[in-house]
Amino acid sequence: MRNILLLIVMLAFGATGIAQNAVNKPTLEDKDPPHLRYLESYDVMASQPSSAPVKTPVVTESKGLQKIAFASSANIYSLISADQSALTADPDHNAIVFFARAGGPFGSTGDELRISSTDDKGTNWDHTVITPESGKRMRYPSGGILDLPSATSLSDCYAVYSGPVTGGSSWSHNYLGSVKMDGTLENTSYDPIQPTTYFSHANSNLSVCNDSSIHVAGDNYVGTSSSYDWSNGILYNGKFNAGTNSVVWDPVMDMNHSFAIDNSTGERAASSVSMAWNEDGTVGYYIFRGRDSINDQRAYQPIIYKSVDGGMTWNLEPVYDFTNLTSITDHIRSTLADPTLKKAFFSFEMDPVVDNNGLLHIFAIIQGSYSDHDDSLGYTFTYEQPKLFHVYMDGTGGWEAELVTYMYCYNVTADDQLFGSGSDAMGWNHRINASRTEDGSKVFVVWSDTDSTLAAPNGDNAPINSAPDIWAWGKDITSGTTYPVTNFTTGTQYWGDNYFHFASNITLEVGTDTYMIPVTTADLGPTPLDGVTHNLLLNVGFGPGMSVEDAKGQNLMTVSQNFPNPFNETTNIAVELKEGTNLSLQVYNMIGQVVHTEDKGKLAAGAYNFLVSARDLKAGVYFYKVNAGNASVTKKMIVR
Repeated sequence: MRNILLLIVMLAFGATGIAQNAVNKPTLEDKDPPHLRYLESYDVMASQPSSAPVKTPVVTESKGLQKIAFASSANIYSLISADQSALTADPDHNAIVFFARAGGPFGSTGDELRISSTDDKGTNWDHTVITPESGKRMRYPSGGILDLPSATSLSDCYAVYSGPVTGGSSWSHNYLGSVKMDGTLENTSYDPIQPTTYFSHANSNLSVCNDSSIHVAGDNYVGTSSSYDWSNGILYNGKFNAGTNSVVWDPVMDMNHSFAIDNSTGERAASSVSMAWNEDGTVGYYIFRGRDSINDQRAYQPIIYKSVDGGMTWNLEPVYDFTNLTSITDHIRSTLADPTLKKAFFSFEMDPVVDNNGLLHIFAIIQGSYSDHDDSLGYTFTYEQPKLFHVYMDGTGGWEAELVTYMYCYNVTADDQLFGSGSDAMGWNHRINASRTEDGSKVFVVWSDTDSTLAAPNGDNAPINSAPDIWAWGKDITSGTTYPVTNFTTGTQYWGDNYFHFASNITLEVGTDTYMIPVTTADLGPTPLDGVTHNLLLNVGFGPGMSVEDAKGQNLMTVSQNFPNPFNETTNIAVELKEGTNLSLQVYNMIGQVVHTEDKGKLAAGAYNFLVSARDLKAGVYFYKVNAGNASVTKKMIVR
């Protein structure tokens, strides 16, 4: 699969820019999440049994990163919802745990749930398979780890899980369960969905707190497979019962809000929910995406409820006008009709986390609204460059925001026919995943993106996320310092081969000031209906030895993207040293061979330039690495 997509990328090098007639093209953003379009075919799929034995993990390593193949699923549909809490970590036992639909080359059936765990960074894995009641098929799992005070090892902990159930022709229940990590004491219950609900999924942002409470959010949709609409959010609260060694779940809570009415459809301007809790379970936030009926900012935004009693009662936070933040509006487009008017429009791609002060942080792609006309408030510009923002409570009742990065590429859509064909074709977005250290003193965000110079074009000649790398950024809440935007897979053998990733909601501290964010990626089959293998991608994080593109290099020097790029004669690389040190350059081809070097020796702080000639280089992709002292920065360049 990777070779096919890379071939598409190489053929796309001639792309010169978005078609002019598409620059101001609008997109209706207030539809239901894209993954719902696959649900009907997903309902009726066979269970896809497999008699294959559990495989031994396969480990590869490249420039400090490791990929470990450890589990599989019957097909890609288990991974299409990025808001699942499919991957988590337990710092007390150095454990990483993954929840996924079973099936595929690692065995079991596609109707079962596989829980895979390791407490030695992927060297050894344990697998627990949850088999549903007869006639029920488990889908879209989320999970967490309940680490009781009495636990002396991972096997003493409990896995907690939830997700939707299909009977084969319709969606019927949500499953909620727990099992001891040694495979014993499984307890799974099935909560029927309401008769008027077409689809219900209790699998958004599952949170396990230190007070043994569990919380999981979700959405209800009404209608039929051919026509459905978002109805309301749902919430399950649970508590571990030491007497029964299982989680006792409260009845489902319907969560709703007074939303504005969209003039063009006559429907409520609302879609999708998310949720986040602090470490000890004393503060939780339930987040709707929509427009408030009273304080209508005329663009989709977070509408936030807060709980301080374990999720039993919820109070609306003041609805904030994010257009007041110039840290957002300085980076987004104005409406098409009024160049002086900007409206901050939050996309589906957002994920929340709570810090050590009980304050909410939201990582989101935000764009400008296309229009402020009553009949077209749900639109954004199709080709406004996506921007990832960190939006957070300031502790005084207000909000702050900072730009994390401009995305290089746009989402891959099913219409791009990049993975699968016809009605089976699938797309993917940047899969924004928030993470925090267990105590919430550090927050991180992980996403995927493709360098625009390497991306395949869509029908409008816009670069799409066809060959995703894994990127991350973080912030120390106490000091206010940031961990720089870093592409971890560039220059490695995993370049452009990181599809449908999940990042753990908990970040592991693996050394002094060293933080590792567990990440999984998927090896795709020939089509979306074929089995997929799950890989653990190790050493994504910040601190000594964690980054293939040394974060310290960002503090010691600034390295430009080579210009021009692509090039066929010469290209320039500008470097600004922030202090005196040795400065050198190495250029590598795609198989890691050094094809060009230049050593400038020890230099004083200041601006310098490397000139690279294409005379002795074949057309293709190269990586250049600038070394300053013990730090380095790596980037890509293309020779035509």
